[in-house]
Amino acid sequence: MARPKVLILDSGHTSYEEERAVFADFDGELVFSREHEPEKWLPLAREASGILLNLAPMKAESIAQLPQCRVIARYGVGYDNVDVEACTRARIWVAHCRNYCNEETSDQAMGLLLSCVRAISRRDRLLHQGAWTPAQKDPVFRFVGKTVLVLGFGGSGQAFVRKIRGFLPGEILVCDPTEDPARIAEAGARKVALEEALPRADIISLHLPLKAETRHLFGARTFAAMKRGAILINTSRGPIVHQGDLIAALQSGQLGAAGIDVFEQEPLPADHAFRGVENVVLSDHMGWYSRESFSELKTLTARNVLAVLTGGKPIFPVNRVV
Repeated sequence: MARPKVLILDSGHTSYEEERAVFADFDGELVFSREHEPEKWLPLAREASGILLNLAPMKAESIAQLPQCRVIARYGVGYDNVDVEACTRARIWVAHCRNYCNEETSDQAMGLLLSCVRAISRRDRLLHQGAWTPAQKDPVFRFVGKTVLVLGFGGSGQAFVRKIRGFLPGEILVCDPTEDPARIAEAGARKVALEEALPRADIISLHLPLKAETRHLFGARTFAAMKRGAILINTSRGPIVHQGDLIAALQSGQLGAAGIDVFEQEPLPADHAFRGVENVVLSDHMGWYSRESFSELKTLTARNVLAVLTGGKPIFPVNRVV
């Protein structure tokens, strides 16, 4: 009988020490492909019992061509590039890496927020250009007493609430329809409906998965309902925010500033309109990353696959296979 194959797909990692360590005692073969397009990696995937992937699209037509596959594990928390329903029909487990980067993502949100509140990025750019200009022109404000709204009370949302409390906001509001109000209250926040919170919040931080109901949740109508001059932080998924509408809200002053780590199109095009907007702080989808979280990500993704191939279920399953 042929040894089972495990395909590590489109990751582009410089090292696979963690994955090799996880599969060290597994009687199978690790196969690697840096390809992103299905027509290039499908020949290898058809023979795989398990697949680890990053951003390659795993759509229904590709899933239908994986007769031996038992599990697909994503390097990351989100799994919007995988057709979960098609995998469930094909009796393929889908797994992700829940909670591995809660601290990093919430740190990134805090960093972007502080840069917006204190206009740090703008001051840095001006100083590098030789300008020394007093700060009166920047809309810098005192953090203490402000109202903070957190959308999504998963791992990174909870970590953000814990950290933001140290800056003594007046109130922390949480919008998460699935979460118990008592649990939110224990964290020092209050559960609210989005419509109630938008006109009151000085700061909004997004910690949401990308789903049909969250795609472009923040667009022209949402921005119009927000408090003028508010700050928006997005470290979750780019398409949750309509980028054209965001730029218009920033340029009109309806939004005071925004800190954006994720985009509808990645990498961000060289001619993207964001690059000409002064009151936005940009980072290149780095909220998940630290040396520690990267190692944990690789280990956990491999363990999700190994668990299925040795007769169990993933550590962090997305679906249920019967």
